[in-house]
Amino acid sequence: MSWSPNNKAHACLSGFEIWHHKQPKTSFMASGEWGTDFMIKAVPGESPSTRASKVDAHAKLLNEAFTALYGAKPEGNLDQDDAVAQMKTALSDSGKKMRDVGDAVDAAYRFIGELA
Repeated sequence: MSWSPNNKAHACLSGFEIWHHKQPKTSFMASGEWGTDFMIKAVPGESPSTRASKVDAHAKLLNEAFTALYGAKPEGNLDQDDAVAQMKTALSDSGKKMRDVGDAVDAAYRFIGELA
C-alpha cells in the first residue's frame, strides 16, 4: 500500500512516532522514510537480543497508543497478541521504513472511522 495521510493507520502511526521522537517539525511524508532502527531507538553494534527486546517493547507501546489513544481494535479474527506480532515482524527488519510498518499496522488494526 502507498504511504498516505488519508490512511488512518498511517496517520496515527506517523503522528505517534513524531510525538514519541520529539520531532514536531517532521512532515508526514518525511516520517515515512524513518527506518525501523530509528523507530525502536536501536544503536549500532547492539546484540540481537537487545534489538529483539526493543522491537517487542516498541510494538507493545504502539499497541497501547493505537488502542488507548486512537480507539483502534485488532482487525477481524485477530487479537492484540496477533496485532503486536505483525508489528514485531515489520519492526524486526532493519531494512524497513516506517511506511512499511504502516502497512503492517493497517493490516492488523481497524481505527475509528475506518470503513469495514
